[in-house]
Amino acid sequence: MKIQTFLEQFYLHDSGIDNYQYFPIEQQLILTIELPEPENIIGYLYFFGVKNLISDPDINQIQWGEQCNGVILNIAVSPSLDSLNEQIEILLEVVDYPKKIKTVFVLNFLAFDIKWIPLK
Repeated sequence: MKIQTFLEQFYLHDSGIDNYQYFPIEQQLILTIELPEPENIIGYLYFFGVKNLISDPDINQIQWGEQCNGVILNIAVSPSLDSLNEQIEILLEVVDYPKKIKTVFVLNFLAFDIKWIPLK
């Protein structure tokens, strides 16, 4: 599904995020999220064909789990120079509870497909 079309159907702002996984060889980015009310559904958000992933600051420093989680502040989508991909920008606010630190991360990448898989 085109990412812009998906985002028109699903409201992801304020969704909780519990994990982030990036697989560069498979070109997949997987976010474990909980959709906000009224859905309150936990699931996996897969981005396919992920290229040129840039995180500012480096999101790999996060120790996801009970001590760190976050929320999606915004997702913006724009066309890329080629017609296959879309340019994605995701703003995440992550809280490190033991350190009492909130950090806003900006993820920028290209992707061509997205899939939502709810947990049952």
